[in-house]
Amino acid sequence: MTIAPPISSPCIDICELDPNGICTGCARTVREVACWGALSEADRRDIMSELPARIEALGEKAAAPEEALALIEAVLKRRA
Repeated sequence: MTIAPPISSPCIDICELDPNGICTGCARTVREVACWGALSEADRRDIMSELPARIEALGEKAAAPEEALALIEAVLKRRA
């Protein structure tokens, strides 16, 4: 039996939405969070590559930007 690798995720368990529907923890949209498990790994990586700019755009509303950015970087390196 082959065990599938875990799904890549930028989630840092701080799930609060800003007024625009962006998670202040990981910077994904509500739609992205909802369909994350159904996306291909390539699609998840594409979205994750956009998240650092979104976290920056959140500014002070970002809940834990250093933690989120570190996780995103680690996931993208691991899957490279």
